[in-house]
Amino acid sequence: VTASSVTGTSIFEVYVIDGNPQNAQLIANTIGEIAPTKLVNIVKSGGLEVLDQAEMPTTPYESTSVTMMALIGGVALGVLAMLLCLFKGLKDTRIRRKYEVEDMFTIPIIGTVPQEKANKDESGERLLNENSSYAVKEAYNEIRTNLSFLRKGEQCPVFAITSADKGEGKTLSSINIAKSLCKIGKRVLLIDADLRESNMGEKLALSGNGLSEYLEGNTDTVNIHYNVEVGLDVITAGIMPPNPADLVAGPKLAGLVKEKKKSYDMIIIDLPPVGRTTDALTIVDSVTAYVIIIREFISRFEREEMIVRQIERLGGDHCRFIYNGISPTSEDYNFKKDSDKYGYIEKKQKKQKKTKVQMEK
Repeated sequence: VTASSVTGTSIFEVYVIDGNPQNAQLIANTIGEIAPTKLVNIVKSGGLEVLDQAEMPTTPYESTSVTMMALIGGVALGVLAMLLCLFKGLKDTRIRRKYEVEDMFTIPIIGTVPQEKANKDESGERLLNENSSYAVKEAYNEIRTNLSFLRKGEQCPVFAITSADKGEGKTLSSINIAKSLCKIGKRVLLIDADLRESNMGEKLALSGNGLSEYLEGNTDTVNIHYNVEVGLDVITAGIMPPNPADLVAGPKLAGLVKEKKKSYDMIIIDLPPVGRTTDALTIVDSVTAYVIIIREFISRFEREEMIVRQIERLGGDHCRFIYNGISPTSEDYNFKKDSDKYGYIEKKQKKQKKTKVQMEK
């Protein structure tokens, strides 16, 4: 109850707050009926009357604007959605753009492989072959060229291909890099040293004894498969052993690499992910450079930083990145316009070949 004075007249106002508006109305009007009698006894004066009864509102208050409330609600919802997206974005540490890698690391990117639906071979994998697109061929040409400048004065450099985690494309990259080198006449030995989850033999349709049998001492000589398609020598992983870490870290693998360097121009070793096992780090003294595969929207910053620190701590400071699976429409993809411009020769040759086949039929 509040009271005010206007030119000698006292005005009393009664406000009632209740969760039920009908209860509030009833209480206010009841006070209005009782108050005059009580006030007369207290103030000792007459002339009291009730000016207004408490009534239920039939229309919104003038200060309430539905449009304004809707606008405020929309803005609040937009701010909430933005904060939610920002929170999720900060928690998502996946690498989404090539420039993010260049900004965070000082390690060069020696190749950018596009993500596209290439023609598949018999194994169902996007292996480098004559039917591969211009963009894919050019990507591995770039990698091949950059690797040629990492020899460190060695007649036969040894490059270890690895990644932080599974599914980033290290095995496929190892095979395609080796194939690309063979196409320019290089004698290349591809070694599958991933003795834990190897699938190189399956991709290349090769079977039989491999590296594990040699390292375990089951055979005196290592079994080398010859790929007739491109003239590539391959040592598969063989049967999965019970002690892969011990075999890779042992002296026989280092001795094998040292011996084969006399017969080849380059050796490519496919190793297990560094973020899952230390196998790849045990042969740091036999490796010219580590090449780390990063895959767009798969690899994570903290995982890449961890393995780079591990390699550098052991003295393998000549790391390089291959940025795998970049979107062809990405602004970071440098070869998009070039492939549209220069790839017409390849398309024309394929068209002429198709026409020739049709004419022969």
